[in-house]
Amino acid sequence: MGNSLVLQDVGISYGKRKIIENFSATPFAAGELVCLLGPNASGKSTLMRAIAGILPHQGQISLHSEDETSFSGKTLRRHLGYVPQDIPRHAVLTAYETVLISARRAGAFLASGNSTTLGKAVRATSSRKPTAAETATATAASSSSSATTATTAPERNFDPHWRAAEVMEQLGITHLSNRLLVELSGGQRQLVSVAGALAMEPAVLLLDEPTSALDLAHQLFLLDHLRKRGRGRNTITLVAIHDINMAARHADQLLFLQGGRCVAQGHPAKVLSSALISQVYGVHAEVFQHSGQHFVAPQAALR
Repeated sequence: MGNSLVLQDVGISYGKRKIIENFSATPFAAGELVCLLGPNASGKSTLMRAIAGILPHQGQISLHSEDETSFSGKTLRRHLGYVPQDIPRHAVLTAYETVLISARRAGAFLASGNSTTLGKAVRATSSRKPTAAETATATAASSSSSATTATTAPERNFDPHWRAAEVMEQLGITHLSNRLLVELSGGQRQLVSVAGALAMEPAVLLLDEPTSALDLAHQLFLLDHLRKRGRGRNTITLVAIHDINMAARHADQLLFLQGGRCVAQGHPAKVLSSALISQVYGVHAEVFQHSGQHFVAPQAALR
């Protein structure tokens, strides 16, 4: 059956102002890529931050594992990877050091003796022989990295250097390893941040507009990679995004928010309609299918 993320009767406020109220959704299943959609200020980022444990909330936000263990609050945060919408750019770290820090957190979690079913993906890949490219990346970057330390005994089966090199190679950013974050473009920093989240091998991956600074080719590549990786590792992946067509192309489920509430959830073929786009965005649009994909063609604003 796998893991599932449950959101039931969730409420989130900034002071006295309610942003999310009585939010409930069908549980998100392991291996699913779910795209959160909605206009500006509909609550997408707020919901992400609450799931990540950054904002206090009412109601239930919990992760249920296949062995019927439930995680919430601080215990849930140990199984999350989160990339915010606003990515810091002034940290005096290289791209490799940034990813390595996240990989070390995953290693420390395993070394602490945690052996829930949520960690299967980490342990299953920890003994894989690194590729030549990963070896070169880890060796070159770690030799010049101020974050380099000897691997402790409990972590020898999980080498954070190889894990950092692995995800950077998979995202095609090994050439950025020794460059400082401040030297990178917005899109490059986004990819580095995603690599850091992936290096933690989370059970739940939260990405807030991870494609906003990427060109078209990188948008397609990243979302395709996240979908394939999530299915292969049973990761629950939530992506907040504005591009409806990109979401419909890659997502297993679309979840539309309006005024802090879930107004539609399901497979793109089932939920996309002209009426829904008009209701949520105030836009007249045509919804059609081409080559097995569903598309939204906006025609005019109704406001």
